[in-house]
Amino acid sequence: MKIRFRIRTFFLGAIIVAVLLGILGSWWTRPYALTGSYANGQRAWEQWERRTLSLGIQSVETIRWFPDGSLAFRWKAKRANKKTYYSPNGDTIDNPQEWTLKYGHLIANAEEDSNSARPYKRLIWWWNDW
Repeated sequence: MKIRFRIRTFFLGAIIVAVLLGILGSWWTRPYALTGSYANGQRAWEQWERRTLSLGIQSVETIRWFPDGSLAFRWKAKRANKKTYYSPNGDTIDNPQEWTLKYGHLIANAEEDSNSARPYKRLIWWWNDW
């Protein structure tokens, strides 16, 4: 018995493969967060990343908090790499060096959370070590 492929069968198969690859690509590039906390249990930072289709890692957003829970720093890739710095009372600080001198020491003692892990880290590191 010989299977005959027609042009319609080929296009149908190509469409099915394209849809499956699109779903797989969407799943692979979904964002995930790495997190850290202070000793008092307060969230210290979130680093949002996504895997690229070329098995790289792309940073999406970084958020840091002071130990009291107030916002310290925010960076978003979508906003043309704009960084926004905050004082503990919520005021915006435009000069990064001023912020670092005044408040940088307040956010230094944070540990990565034990349940925070980069998905498929070994695969990505192996691929990029070539």
